[in-house]
Amino acid sequence: MTDIEAMKNAHDVKGLIRLLDHDKHNIQWRAADALGTLGEMACDPLLKLLVFPRENVRIGAIEALGDIKSPRSVEPLIQTLAKDKSNEVRWVAALALGEIGESRAIPALVRALSDEDRYVRYGSAKALEQIGWSAETDQELAYYYIALQEWNAVKKMGNAATVALIDMLKEDHPLLRSLAPSGALKRNEPVNGYCGTRTRMSGGLGCSYPNGAGCRPVTCP
Repeated sequence: MTDIEAMKNAHDVKGLIRLLDHDKHNIQWRAADALGTLGEMACDPLLKLLVFPRENVRIGAIEALGDIKSPRSVEPLIQTLAKDKSNEVRWVAALALGEIGESRAIPALVRALSDEDRYVRYGSAKALEQIGWSAETDQELAYYYIALQEWNAVKKMGNAATVALIDMLKEDHPLLRSLAPSGALKRNEPVNGYCGTRTRMSGGLGCSYPNGAGCRPVTCP
């Protein structure tokens, strides 16, 4: 039987990292939680995992880094948010940057408001809220509202939201298509096109995700 609490008390960073690739999801995220309590001593080994081939290991490492909140994690997480091929990894990286709360992450999070994946956009918007960001342009504000699915706010922006709406048509969601031509809100429903299981950060900014890679049951945005 795996005694994660004993491993945490013994500061067994290597042992806990091995558990990030355990075949049971609950063991994976309990190990991530334990690593997140170990502070700077776990930071460097976790940062090395940001390029690990297995997605679940990268996710667990990012969750732990979000709990540790080391400033040294910010630049590597920015790179992960920008370049990782996994939508879920990018989503968790956005939330981790929000947990850390450093303003130098703002430009990357603003760019991620137009990510191809709605959950990455949502996580980036919530992270920006945590950091205390305010939009500098109408276009930034439009992307922000779309990311949060604040459709009435998008409607009130009128033509100022047109560029962002047209850009988001690449997702081919019917609600976005109803908004884009005239700026009129024809339907008012959440964009919950898929729900499943997904990892969550300790701050609770979670949402469901279709492939279940992290397997922490949470709710859709």
